[in-house]
Amino acid sequence: MDSNFGLPNSVQSTWRNYDRPNEYWKFHLPSFIHLSMKQMKQMMDDLGVSYPKSGNKEQITRALFRAQLGLTQYHNCSNTQLRKFIHDRKIDASGVIGGKFIGNHRELVSLLERADEHPQFHKFMDLPAELRNRVYEYHFSDMRTAYAPAQPPISRASRVLRQESLSMFYSICIFNISFNVSRIRSRHGDSFGAPLWIPDKHALWLGATPEKHLSQIMHLEIRVIWGMNTLHTFSFDITKGAVKSITVDHNFADASANAKLRSLFDLLLTSISTRKEDGEPKLSRDDIYAFRRAIEKGLG
Repeated sequence: MDSNFGLPNSVQSTWRNYDRPNEYWKFHLPSFIHLSMKQMKQMMDDLGVSYPKSGNKEQITRALFRAQLGLTQYHNCSNTQLRKFIHDRKIDASGVIGGKFIGNHRELVSLLERADEHPQFHKFMDLPAELRNRVYEYHFSDMRTAYAPAQPPISRASRVLRQESLSMFYSICIFNISFNVSRIRSRHGDSFGAPLWIPDKHALWLGATPEKHLSQIMHLEIRVIWGMNTLHTFSFDITKGAVKSITVDHNFADASANAKLRSLFDLLLTSISTRKEDGEPKLSRDDIYAFRRAIEKGLG
């Protein structure tokens, strides 16, 4: 299995495929290839992380990689401590420890690091529901913006986990919908034409996601795309009924319509706020299309 210092490629993401449906939940780790030993050590000093002071570049890179994942550094631990970690975590050490073999420092560290990189949660359902909810909250809050996302792997582990986790997934994560615009040429120069259209993957996601899940979305981001360029990005907090931000790429568009757009969005968000369940505003599929119409009107 290909991996980056033991972390499977299947759980790593890169900037090249950040907007794919299954990328939002993956680890997005920087490359350290361009960094010198001194720079990497300084980064770990800044993080307050220990590392092998006389280690080679591969060892220092691995230490920094593990630090980025919040994993334990074992190089300063004694063999007795390492064996206790292995025993307490019930890690299979039969290939290293047994009979007269007690494992050397390198072998023991290797066992622990492999276990770190392939964690198991056999006792997760033994936790109280309140603690499980905290785990879901922590897990989802660290995820990047989701572009027409597949449902998270944790929701496919069991029926109970699905029921518990999906509502938090939709309420915590930021969901992106993109609208594409065509550029037309008029007598007065270039302008952007209406209507806006939804890329296939976003349209499929919007059509396939049940209303009960769409209604749980609290953080929405809408982008207006022309070719490979993002002209406008609108961020909304559905809970507060507020426009969080409007970002414009001044290389391709201008901010002259921002005031008009804010006014149109405020009307729409007020309408959404009137539809409440359990005290929370409820987003609907029709609202997404209403946002599209508001953007067309505001930019028209």
